Amino acid sequence: MKPKYMVEILISLITITGSIAGSIITSKTTITLEERKTNTMLKSKIVEKRIELYKGIFKKLDRFSTRCPQSLSKKEAIILGLEFNKWLYGEAGMYASENTRRQVADLRTFLLEYKLKMLKKKWGNVIIALREDIGLRGDLAPKK
Repeated sequence: MKPKYMVEILISLITITGSIAGSIITSKTTITLEERKTNTMLKSKIVEKRIELYKGIFKKLDRFSTRCPQSLSKKEAIILGLEFNKWLYGEAGMYASENTRRQVADLRTFLLEYKLKMLKKKWGNVIIALREDIGLRGDLAPKK
């Protein structure tokens, strides 16, 4: 074979290889963009579902507020503890982050064991975890 033809064949091979590599890279980039769109949509739907499912448990946290007029009886604590347990093992618990599940589980344990001092220290952690799960961060309390 003449050197001229060998050079042309070599140039053709390099061109073809470059085209194939470019197609693969473009294809992978397209898949990545589609994956990003899907992930963003999925995260958005999860946050919407969390907001819907977290409303009930968030409302029950008012019972631990320092401004709540009556203290929590042992019977009420056990009832709330069982409700928190249902929440953990229901649909809401499936959507909750690991941190939120841990915080709610701790609160449930303190309720069932009627450890009021621990409840007073820890109930705010549940509020923070629930809020973080839906993308809210920071303290909304008035600054002193």
